Amino acid sequence: MRSNQSHHLIAERAIELFVDTEEWQLSDIESGLIDARQGHLVSEEHAGQVFNQLLS
Repeated sequence: MRSNQSHHLIAERAIELFVDTEEWQLSDIESGLIDARQGHLVSEEHAGQVFNQLLS
């Protein structure tokens, strides 16, 4: 049987990874909002083309 400490360490690491991911996502969202406010946008058609290329 594993000790409570190993469960604690696993939970602690999982929380750290979750927080790191959330911080990364929020940072990218903020960057995207700044770009959008500055007018750095792509057309729906261009976005669709890139999306289709990624799928193929």
